[in-house]
Formats: sequence, structure tokens, C-alpha cells
Amino acid sequence: MSILCLFPRISAKSFCFLLRNCKMLRGITLFLILIFSWNINAQPISSFSFNAEFDFPFQTIFHIRQAPNGTMWFGTSEGLVSYNGISYRKYSNRQYGSSYTNISFDVEGRVWCANFSGQLFYLENDSLHLAYNFTHRQDLIHHYSVEGFPEIKILDVIEGKLWSFNFYGGDSSVSLDFSLDDFSFFGDYTTDRLNFLALRLKSKKRIDSCEVIGVETNKNSGYRQTKLAYLPKFQGKIRTGKTTDGDWIVANFFSVSEIYRINEDSVVQLFSSDSINQYTVNQMLVIDNEIWILTDNGVYILSAETGGLIGYALPGIKTSTVHINKDGSIWIGSLGAGVHILLNRNIVSDVFSVPNIKQLAFDGIKFLYAQDNSGYIWRAKAPFTSFSRFSREPVDRAPLFIDTCAHRMYVGHQDHFVNLKDGLVYNSLEESEVISTFKQAASLCNGSFVATSYSLSYISSTRKNADRGFVLEKVDSSSIRRFRSNFIALHHNSLYIDYVDGLMYYSKTNTPKKVRHSTNENIQTSFIIGDRTNEDLVWVTTLTHELLAIENGVIVKNISLSGLGRFIAVTDEYVFVYMEEGLFRYSKQSGRISTLGMEMGWSSPQVLNFFELQDTLWTISAGGIQKIATKDFPGETFKPLLYFTDIKVQGQAILNGESISMLGSSNSLSFSLAPFSIARSRGQIFQYRFVGEDRDWVSVNSKNAVIQLLNLSPGKYSVEARACLIMGSCSESEVLSFSVLPPFYLRWWFYILVVLLVSGGMGAFIYFYYRAKNKKNELNSRYEAFQKEVYKSRIAALRAQMNPHFIFNALNTIQEFIITNKGDIASDYLADFADLMRLYLEQSSRDEVSLREEEELLRLYLRLEKMRLNDEIDIDFQVDAALEKDEIMIPPMLLQPHIENSIKHGLLHSCRPKRLKINITSDSDGVLCIVEDNGVGREASQQINFRRKHKAFSTGANLSRVKLFNEMYGKRISVNIFDLKDEDSGTAIGTRVEIHLSNE
Repeated sequence: MSILCLFPRISAKSFCFLLRNCKMLRGITLFLILIFSWNINAQPISSFSFNAEFDFPFQTIFHIRQAPNGTMWFGTSEGLVSYNGISYRKYSNRQYGSSYTNISFDVEGRVWCANFSGQLFYLENDSLHLAYNFTHRQDLIHHYSVEGFPEIKILDVIEGKLWSFNFYGGDSSVSLDFSLDDFSFFGDYTTDRLNFLALRLKSKKRIDSCEVIGVETNKNSGYRQTKLAYLPKFQGKIRTGKTTDGDWIVANFFSVSEIYRINEDSVVQLFSSDSINQYTVNQMLVIDNEIWILTDNGVYILSAETGGLIGYALPGIKTSTVHINKDGSIWIGSLGAGVHILLNRNIVSDVFSVPNIKQLAFDGIKFLYAQDNSGYIWRAKAPFTSFSRFSREPVDRAPLFIDTCAHRMYVGHQDHFVNLKDGLVYNSLEESEVISTFKQAASLCNGSFVATSYSLSYISSTRKNADRGFVLEKVDSSSIRRFRSNFIALHHNSLYIDYVDGLMYYSKTNTPKKVRHSTNENIQTSFIIGDRTNEDLVWVTTLTHELLAIENGVIVKNISLSGLGRFIAVTDEYVFVYMEEGLFRYSKQSGRISTLGMEMGWSSPQVLNFFELQDTLWTISAGGIQKIATKDFPGETFKPLLYFTDIKVQGQAILNGESISMLGSSNSLSFSLAPFSIARSRGQIFQYRFVGEDRDWVSVNSKNAVIQLLNLSPGKYSVEARACLIMGSCSESEVLSFSVLPPFYLRWWFYILVVLLVSGGMGAFIYFYYRAKNKKNELNSRYEAFQKEVYKSRIAALRAQMNPHFIFNALNTIQEFIITNKGDIASDYLADFADLMRLYLEQSSRDEVSLREEEELLRLYLRLEKMRLNDEIDIDFQVDAALEKDEIMIPPMLLQPHIENSIKHGLLHSCRPKRLKINITSDSDGVLCIVEDNGVGREASQQINFRRKHKAFSTGANLSRVKLFNEMYGKRISVNIFDLKDEDSGTAIGTRVEIHLSNE
């Protein structure tokens, strides 16, 4: 019919006659039919940027493949890149550059790839190794197969040869399997056989065409050649694919319009639009009898049956490779724009031609009205992609309400309306009658409608003259509540109004009543719409995330939602709810629920309107539209899956299947949760918890799901994890089990080891006994030598303490007493001297003496000194009576050297009255001994000794003895010597020695 309209003066019969007999007209007709079908069916398919969503930094992509374990692999200009849903890794062989393509996987888990210089690589132990090198050709290995690993098949597309080599045999195993002179090879691979096309540029039979031969290799039957077609004007570079029926699809690399469907029986040219002929075919893939053509200007999708264009994606992007994942998502690589993912071919997106849309209104039939930022009204007819300005002048920005009965659209403040017939703006009310902006309205189709505002209003459509519109009246009926209202819905004979304190139901036959839950709770609505097939039924979404079916003011169904339902669309079979998380579908008959969220490609934030029209769901936002046919809504909600990966114990990686155990309380276990479907992880969250414990699920972001467990108590643990959609559906739990072992001394094998050691100890006792005996003899020898050294130290100390000068002076004093006829004094002095020598000798053989014994020795020594010096020294010797003298043990002759120094080096050189003060008392930390004199001081004494060439020894020897005593007995004896000086003149006035014996 549409073709006949192009020739109105030709009858149908004449036209058919011309069509049968005029080749030119037949070609023109076919061209017009194909062009018409091309343009009318093409739909822009929704996609998103993998680079932007997952922070993928690589822009130039040559190849994409998914490994059997779900990991994504990318051949890029910067290396071979993997992504497991958690992190990226990059590999390269520096010797041969960093650009890689043609990724494949062998049965042993290796990753294979090729570069653009004739080298074939495989990845093993995180290193990229060279497997094969076409040394005679610096070109891409276009086709190879590792399906028969360890046998590798390589197609030399330029020379028309098929090579094979054994992976474990080295380069020497390379052999030529098949060759066709003057042909180029192009391939498509299956698991058990290798199929490819051979293309000869200049056919011997037809000079202007290319001869195409199909070659099939089978493990049992060898190679079989089949002549398939002669293709005109091919320039030797083609793209190939296979349909589900096994037919070859062949495209000329240089012209999209030359696409053929070939089998052994026929050759059919699939004609395409001249509008894309200027783009080269970078890659071609056949998906469910759809031909996906990747060009320098995006992706074009053709029908494999007719060649008509049925869809397109990524316009303006130089696409290079395409891959279908196990989850059905389609990954498209590009040269310069990274990776894009198509999650759902049935979801169509497009942009508006109207900028800055602020308000939308749909008349429920065919027209969509939009108000821009300036207040002008625009109108579009389905599919709503092309808007034209409708109103002649701008109106106030406010909610829009369409009264289809009166063909008017009211704009917020109810003093304006737009005539839907001519687009003119009219004033509807007197200025004094204007009330505040309404939120919603319902037309009564009897010349009036009801609108919600800060109070409920009733507007009459009684005409006063041609220029006047409606007359506004306040509702005075006692049956209408005077509360602030939000939503209103009129469905046949029922009126529902949402007030701030609940939802009210009005009808002509029933008494007004409040709609309540079974728990008598009020209902706060977010949207109300009438059912299409039941005049008494409305559907309501609530602020408490519910979908309610209300019939005659009574709730008959209550369905929980995962979020706030902002809009509702109702068909004969289903109820659709729009939420920010996605779409919700409820079957009226079966009650079955399914969802369509981000994981399935649906993403329409900040939606201004949502409705169903022509069996299609439409979401309208400020940026454009997104739609899906109701028949293409998924019947099953996508079920997410995850797995544990990157498991580490104490920072060390654990291989898959390896048992996990940790030792001690200072333990660390970390693992990552990765999605099986990377592309569909956008609408997912991951959750984990310990099995067997009453704990809530812990949620983590699916893009960075790294969990670390620290310092667990000994025991057996199991962690369960699951993937959940944002809209609420969760997967079955995956479980990771591990154990934390107790310390070794609490484990059963340690007890057995102790028993074995004890039982075997008797046998080893004899050996160690004799060994210890020899050791003891050796130690005894060392001890005796040590004792000799100790005795030497003691003798040296005694020699230092028994100052020869004191003995000499004492004997001279005795002689002087005898000469001066002081025999009685000499006798007493000699007796005291003998007692002192006895005490010296007794204490020199002991390591410790009591404080009482030390006091006795000191008093005897001081008495002799005082007699020798004719009482020139005033001695004050005080010992604290509270001290337990017999319990306090000190090194022998600890104070005597310091007292002797005070007398000999301090007092004897002083011309002033000589005083010596000795005080032994207790403090909070032990015993404090003080020896203080008013002699000449240490500095003057050192000068005198220097002139006399006298070297003091006893003080240094005593300090060394104290240090040795501290080390041997663990004592804490400190000796501190202070010079006493006059505060005014600074001259020396004596010396003070403090010896502290700690209790510790």
C-alpha cells in the first residue's frame, strides 16, 4: 500500500504488470522496500561505559574474551589485561611490544593471545611466554585454534596455509597440514573441528569476482573442500560469521552493503543501507540470526534473514570487537573509547529534542506535553523523540493537568489553561478567585473537576462567554474533609483523596470512609491509578513501600516493594511499578513477581513520568526516554551469583580447594567476593556473616568487596556470603570454611609428644649423665681458677684498705708514747691496734658482714686515729637505733676507706678546727651512710698529692669492689661524692660521701 501511494496515477494491475516485466522498476521497488524497512525498525539500544563504571583505564581495545572461570580478558594497546570483578592485572612481553589481540583459552587453563607482528603467546605463572614466531612475516596471526590442545592450529591467511604444532614439542614440531595456492583463509572454530573459508581474489572462471571455498577439517575424515560462491567486487579482506543454521555470513571489509549469506546450495546478498557504506567492517558477529557489524561509526544490527537494519548502538564510536558473555551481556571494545556493555537488547534509549524539561503531562492517548525552563509547552507524539513547540506564549511553571473531556491543560495556578486544539493560553478564573497551586486533579467529565491543594477545590465548567473558562468554587459538602490533600484519583464512580492524615474513599452509593490497613493504620500514598479491567479497583503505592489493591475502599491485596513506588502503569494482565531501583511487575492472575533493574540494563533516574502505551513501558526523564515492550519484560528475575577469591592467610595466597587453617590468636584471613556476572554487578550488593551465629548480614560494595578477619579465637568457622539485587532478590549462600588452631601446647599431638619424650628420656639419661659429669669437671676447673682470681681481688682490696702509711703511723705513735714515758697509753693503743688487725683479717675472708660488725670496726679505727692525732679531730659518729644492725648485710670495710681519705687527705691538711661526721640512718628505699668532713676538699688534696707524688688507691679499689659486689649478689649499692663549697666565696669547705644500700 505504501509503495502504491508513491505512484498514485498507476493502477494496481498496471503496476504488477510493470513489476513483472521491468527489471529496473523491480530493482527500484526492492530498494524502496529495503530502505523503508531499514529506517522504520531501527532502535537505539541502551548501553553503558565499562570504563566509567569500573574505573577501567584502557581506551584502545582490540579483543575481548571471557575465561571459563568468569574472568574478563582484554587485548589492549598497553598489554594483555584481566579483570576478575575486583581488580585489574596487566601482562606483556617487553621483547615484542605491548599490543595484543585474538585471545583464547586451552583446556589446561592457559590464556593465549597474538600480537600484530606474527608472534603467538601464552600466559603461564603470571608471565607472557612466546609460543610461536612467524619469523618470515611481520603480520597479525589472524586465526588460530587451541581447541585440540596440545596441538595448535594456525591459519596463514595471506599464503593460504594451515599449520599445526605440538605445544610440548617445540618449534621443530611445526608442520604444514593443508595448503591452497592463491587463496587467503578466514576461519570460524568449533570444539571438535576447524571450519574456515578460502578466498581467491582473481577467479580463473570469473575475472570480476572472488572464488569462495569452504574447508572443513574433522579429526577422523581429514579435510573436505566445497566450492560455495563467486562474490563480485570483493577486494580480498572479509569478515565472517555463522548463523544457527550453519550458513556462512560474509561481509566485505570495505563496504557494508556487500554482505552475503552462503551455504552449499545458494548465495543470497543481504542488502543494507547506503548511509553506512562508507564505514569499514572492523568485525562481524552473528548473534541469534542477527548480524552485528562493528564499524568506525558504532554498531549496526541487521537481520540475517532480510538484511534490514533492526537496531544500532554507540553512534560516533570506532568499534573494534564484540563478545557475548555467559550472562548474555554483550561487550563491545573500541579504538579510543574503551569498552561499552549492552545488557539488554530489548531496552531502547533516546534523547529529547527539548532542552531543560521541568514538567511533563501525558494525555493517556497519544500526546506527551512538556514544559521547558522558560514556561513554553511542547508536544510530541509517540515515540516521543521529536517535540515541537505547542503553546503560543509561556505560562507559569507549575504542575500540569490535562482534562481530555474539555480538551484543556491546566497549569498549576488554576487561573491559566492551554487549549489543546489551538495551543492558545486562556485565563480561566477571575483574579479574586485564584487559589494556591494544585498538586493533582481529576476530571469529572461533566463540566467540572476536583483538584488537590492546601484545601480541596471544586471547579465548574459553566461558560460565561467565549473568553472565560471555569468558575472556581470551594467544596462545601460536609462529606468532603477540609484537610491538606496530596493525591487524588477518580476511577469511574469512585473518588480517592489522599490527605495528610490518611486516604479517603468517596462514591455515589457508599458513605465516605477512610481506607485503613488491617492493623487500623492510616495509609500515606505516593501514587494512585485505576485498574483497566475493574471499575471498582484502584492500585496504590505507599510511603511504606507497599503496592495495594483497593476495591470499593477496602484493601484486597498487599504486596511488599523493595523501595518507594513513584509511578504505576496497569495493563490487562500486569501491574508495573516504577522505583528508583528499577521496574517491578506483578501478575494479576498468578501473583508472580519479577523485576527489571540495573543488573538487566534498566537505569532511568529522576523520572518525570512513567506510563504504558501501545504495549510498551515508557519512562520519561529530563534527559530523554527509556522504553521496553511489555512482552520483552523478563519473566524471571535475574539471580546473582558470587564466589570467593583472593583468599589469603597471614598475607599468603591460598590455592583453590586448599584447606584453610591458622595458628594462634594473632591471625589474619582476608578474601574477596567477586560476581560471576561482572557486567550485571551494577545492581548488586554483597553480604556476608558467620554461619551458626545470630548475626545480621554485613553489606559491602560489589565493586570493592574485600573482607579481612583478624584475631579470631581458636575453633572452626564458616563464613557464608551471598549476592543481592538492590531490588531485594538474593542468591544462594556460598560458604567458606576454615579453622583457627589452638597454641601447640594445647593440641593433642603435643600431649603425645610429651609422653614419647618422657618415655624416651630414660634411655637418653645415661648419655647425658656422663656428658654432664665431664662438663662438671670442666666447670670445677674453671671455678677454681675463678676463685683464685677472687682471692687475688680480695687480697688487692685488703692491701688497699690496710694502708701501709696507717700501720707505719700507728707504730710510730706507739714508739712515741714509749719514748715519752706514756707506757700506759702505748699499751692501750697497742691493744686496740691488735684488735683492729684481728677484725681486718677476720672480715677480709668474708663476702658480707653485718652493720653491727662494721660499726664495731669503725669505732675501733676512729679511736686509734683520735689517739694518734692527740684528739685534734672532733668526731661525731651516729647510727640510727631503729636499724636492724644484725639483719643488714654489707660488704666488709665499706666505709673505712672513705673515712681514712677524709682524715688523711682532707682534715690533716686543714688549719681550721677539724670535724668528721659519720651518720648511718634509714630512708624509704634502704640505708643511707654519710661521711662528711670540713677538710680542704678534693681539688686541694689532689694538688698536694701531686706535689708529693702520692697516688691514691684505696678509694678506686673500694668503688671497683662495690661494683663487683653488685654484679655478684644483685645488690644495689651506690656511692656518690660531693664537694662542699662556701655559698658566698665558692671556696672548698669539705667533702661529703653518700653510700646508699637499696632494699631491692
